[in-house]
Amino acid sequence: IFVLARIVGCITINRKAREEAIVALKSAAEKIKKSGRSFIIFPEGTRSRTGTLQPFKKGAFHMAKDANVTISPAVLFGMWDLWPPGTLFPLPGTIKVKMLDPIQTDKKSVDELLLESRTRIAKTIEEDKFEVHDNGHFVATAPAVAWLLCLASLIGYYFC
Repeated sequence: IFVLARIVGCITINRKAREEAIVALKSAAEKIKKSGRSFIIFPEGTRSRTGTLQPFKKGAFHMAKDANVTISPAVLFGMWDLWPPGTLFPLPGTIKVKMLDPIQTDKKSVDELLLESRTRIAKTIEEDKFEVHDNGHFVATAPAVAWLLCLASLIGYYFC
């Protein structure tokens, strides 16, 4: 999986090596700034073990601020249900992706961006009670959506 992630341009972050992670994020922000392209990042930094929203890491927001790009928060419903921790492959089923209003980064601090993003996402999760009902029906899987998002960014990078 990590080899494929590298091929499509994903940047992996070594959370155990703080300085190395900072260098990777700064390098990525510079590439984004130069190219004017979008990027996708999961600000929790890892998968939830409980299915609940976890604390956000600051790296994503430093990166957005450094690249001077708008944040477009998205909520992915049903991912944890279809790909619970400890399973190698996801279950078939439908997920829901909800795009939230964009957040401008130019006049806000990293902490303000993190708080606003997390607050909006938490509110959306609370208000939208999406439940996976069709585990036996193949529509889309969690990794398929993640790869589609990566591919959409890649296509946009090379063809737009």
